Amino acid sequence: MPGKKKKAEKKKKKKIEKITAQRKTFWGYPIFLLSVLLAVFAVHASSIYSFSRFPFFYQKVLPYLGASLSVIALFIGHLSYPRVHNLRVYMAGYLTGMICFCYFLFACGEIVNLPGAPPPGYFSVICLLGLINFLFIPLLPSTAKYRLARSYTLAVLGVESVLLLTMRFAPGAQGWISTLEFKGIEDLGFWVGPLFFFVLTAFSLWRLRYDFSLGGLVSGCGLIFALIWTFGIDADRMESTQRILFSIAPFFLVIATLTHWFFRIENRVSFDPLLQIYNRDYCSKIITEQANMNVTPPFAVAMVDIDHFKNVNDTYGHQAGDAVLHSVAQTLLRTLSPQGTVCRYGGEELAVFFPQKTTSEVVPLMERAREEIEKSKTESGKKRISVTISCGISYREIAAQTVMEVIHAADKALYKAKKGGRNQVRCAKACRK
Repeated sequence: MPGKKKKAEKKKKKKIEKITAQRKTFWGYPIFLLSVLLAVFAVHASSIYSFSRFPFFYQKVLPYLGASLSVIALFIGHLSYPRVHNLRVYMAGYLTGMICFCYFLFACGEIVNLPGAPPPGYFSVICLLGLINFLFIPLLPSTAKYRLARSYTLAVLGVESVLLLTMRFAPGAQGWISTLEFKGIEDLGFWVGPLFFFVLTAFSLWRLRYDFSLGGLVSGCGLIFALIWTFGIDADRMESTQRILFSIAPFFLVIATLTHWFFRIENRVSFDPLLQIYNRDYCSKIITEQANMNVTPPFAVAMVDIDHFKNVNDTYGHQAGDAVLHSVAQTLLRTLSPQGTVCRYGGEELAVFFPQKTTSEVVPLMERAREEIEKSKTESGKKRISVTISCGISYREIAAQTVMEVIHAADKALYKAKKGGRNQVRCAKACRK
């Protein structure tokens, strides 16, 4: 029995995650497509405007442009955590900015006149480090305390900076990289870059499927670094293409990070952080017909209230009350989606909107949801709390009726349900103008 119960709970959790994911931007295919387009542009531009034909651009303009973009990427990484609270974005910005800046500063040689040329294999170390970073970013936890996130990121940044400085100025420190050198597609070393790309893409699809386009960011950066690798790490490498790609990497990261910011902040504006459903602001958009929802008749509204919720707070405490409220909201979400959109209307009252449905179509759905909530128990500490709900339903029959009038009618039906003994579903007609 305990095994069956655990399996049922896992199924419920997975279904809720899938439904909740519908409100998010998925893995980030548009962002990944942007990385593909930028990579194609880099390859095409370098083939037309070669290093030999435009030495000034590659030796004077591009290094400074790439270094500047790298600093911007690092700065964006620094600003990201207080805004989106995501360790992966925070670290991606810092590490990509540092890797690309080290390339333009230590490997190119045009910005600063350093003693001696970069030793053989130094370019390979930079490229390989970029691939390794994006391989592990999907495996990091999404959230962490700010101090911990900052300390962890700065520690990794410090270790990698020391590594790159050592490799640059310590002769023979990177002799091991010669084992990865390749002359063509037939050599094993050629496939190191593509292998890293496919593995990190698999990790991002597994771990970042519903993380506001972050999967596309990670995979897109991995693609750019993999291409840098495949264009050569030995003496015969295609430096013009690689310099453009190293400039594009921080530029792409900045665009992708700002996109991630936008979708995550938009999510905060529209969703209740406690209940993980749409909030009152989104309700207001539906009421004023400004949301992306079809509210033309027929359009049904169900108003839901938890019976004796004040007693739950008084008896078990507000933390238990929050747990009950979350449990009820998630049960409604699981039971009614995708037919209905569940929102927090205010306090313990919830609203469910049903586009293109009448009262008769919504009643069986709400009855089923009511039964599910009645059967379920909410765990809070050592307590297992049972609650019931009352529900009032109405629907928009003609365009002359407003959504607010339908809500008022559903509220009256809810009042009747409570007055009639609670734990029941009642209906009412919306007044016509």
